[in-house]
Parts: sequence; structure tokens; C-alpha cells
Amino acid sequence: MGYATNGQLPRDTNGALAEGVYSPGVGTVAQQAGNVTNDIGGQPSAPALIQLLTGVANQVAADSIAAASLLMLVQSFQTGTGLFSPRRLATKLVPLAAVAITAGTPVSVYTPTSGKKYRILGFAISDTVAGAVKFEDGTGNEVFRTPLLAASTPYNSPDMGNGFLSAAANNQLFLDVTVTGNVSGFIAIMEE
Repeated sequence: MGYATNGQLPRDTNGALAEGVYSPGVGTVAQQAGNVTNDIGGQPSAPALIQLLTGVANQVAADSIAAASLLMLVQSFQTGTGLFSPRRLATKLVPLAAVAITAGTPVSVYTPTSGKKYRILGFAISDTVAGAVKFEDGTGNEVFRTPLLAASTPYNSPDMGNGFLSAAANNQLFLDVTVTGNVSGFIAIMEE
């Protein structure tokens, strides 16, 4: 990870040199280094950067912060040319203790605080039977599913970056399965 304090362009986590322009008295204004892809929530995603730019400090964590004239003090993901989103961290683990789920009948496993949305940042899960586990934002709104799992074999989520943000405040998180079974493990989330 690089810092743009002396005219040197930062490198991404894979070592690719960022594109950018050095401005005396301002620092290096870097652009996207590497391919832009979509994360699990459909948001453009890029390699993580820790970037130091001179100027006014940003006191509020928000998405798509303009990089010019900000002092970035948190690890962020670049979401577009000159735009960053702070890296989210899980603050709650939703326990799944042998939750019985009948295929095609979603079960609510988490209700956010009133007026809040949940964000899924990771999970570790298993099912008593071979099949896939489906994550739904409200009942019937599948947002992603695990690969086909072997019976009673744990599966850890891949790095989900900033994860999946619920579409609306107060939506419950439901799980469904492709084959009736009992789901165990946990889901790592935060609310916002």
C-alpha cells in the first residue's frame, strides 16, 4: 500500500501503479489502478488503498467521498475515479444454531434495529444436507446463495469487501435452502 506524499504514485495491493497527477502543494491525486469489477452488492469495486491527501479532514464516514482535499485516515475501497468508500467492519454476529429450514419456505434470522439496514460482510455456514443456502433481503428477494455444499461441511464466505447492503430500512434477513435441512454457523453483519 502506498502513500502519496512525495510525488510517487501509490500501488494497489497487487503492486500495479496507480494512474494519477502530481500537484505541488496538494500531493498525488491517484486514479483507479487495476480492473474495476462489481462486488456482491453490485457496486463497482477496486483494489483497497490507504491514501493520504492534504486538506480538510473528513469527519463523517460515507460512500463515494470525493478524494480531492480530504485527509483519508481509514482504509477505503476505490469505487470510481477519485471516489472512495470506507471499509466496513462487522459489529454483530448472527448465530445460526441448527435453524430448521424447509426448502422454499424462507426463515427470518435477523431483524435490524428500527429504521436501520443490515449489511452482510461475511459468513461461515453449514447445512445438514447437501444443497445451497440462499440469502434473501426480505422474503422471496434472493440476493445471493452459497455454492452447492456437502452435507455437514462448513463453508466460509469469500472476501465480500463492503458486502451486501439491504435494499431498505427494516428489511429482515431471511435464509432459504434448496434442500430441506438444518443450517448452522454465523453471519457477520453491521447496521447503518
